[in-house]
Amino acid sequence: MTRGGESSCRRHPGLRVCGDDTAAPIVLVHGVRVSASMWTPHGRRLVPDFRVSTVDLPGHGALTDRTFTSADAVRELDGAVRESTESTGRRPLVVGMSLGGFTTMAHAARFPDHAAALVLCGATAQPRGLKGLVYGAAARLNDLMGPQRSAARDERLFRRRTTPECADAVLADGLAMRAFGEAVRELRKVDFLTVAAPP
Repeated sequence: MTRGGESSCRRHPGLRVCGDDTAAPIVLVHGVRVSASMWTPHGRRLVPDFRVSTVDLPGHGALTDRTFTSADAVRELDGAVRESTESTGRRPLVVGMSLGGFTTMAHAARFPDHAAALVLCGATAQPRGLKGLVYGAAARLNDLMGPQRSAARDERLFRRRTTPECADAVLADGLAMRAFGEAVRELRKVDFLTVAAPP
């Protein structure tokens, strides 16, 4: 990393922490099929002003051998949030994108006092009803194509739609194609409007 340098990063199973413990803490949660590596360009820009934790959800990155469930995803995220709080003495800002955004919402509902604040990106489409059918059809198409063809298609998509730096980061740990269907099935079980509603 520039600025903070790669030497300021520490790895734990499914968790990478960059920056000094005295900096303001942020936990970043990736989207479906990708992994914590997607946040590498962001970390380069945030360290040393922030202490950046990036967590892999079950079925993704370092945890690719595990089945994705929402409950396990919330536990993994809470482990990262707790580590951040214990190391810095401050509750972190938690930023979740897509699947990470839904997981962040579910985490906040389960543990409302663990994060200082939330930022949700690409997590406003209720994955039920008609939209749920679209998600389900995409998951079935993914399964029919098989993991290699699906991954090749998604790699081409990422390289067309993002900068080379971002595409390299997104693809660094491979694409978790099996987890896509698992995550869709889990998300369709939850009414996120209820989850996001104030108590």
